[in-house]
Amino acid sequence: MTARKPNSQKTKPVKIGATPQVIEYLQQLVGRGLYGKTPTEVASNLVSKAIESLIERGHLEAIHKSRKDDDGQS
Repeated sequence: MTARKPNSQKTKPVKIGATPQVIEYLQQLVGRGLYGKTPTEVASNLVSKAIESLIERGHLEAIHKSRKDDDGQS
């Protein structure tokens, strides 16, 4: 398995609540090693994949950030 590239985008923490069953599913996915190394990383990756899918199916409009936004300027 090759090392992943570091995330090139700035991130912000988001706090969510999850049932014990959801936590167990996330932990099972950690064990598979395909979605992340921690339940938090798995949840983040699944949310990202779900958003990508919604964009592809036309349920969400893709956000096109300008370079000005990337620099943190308003």
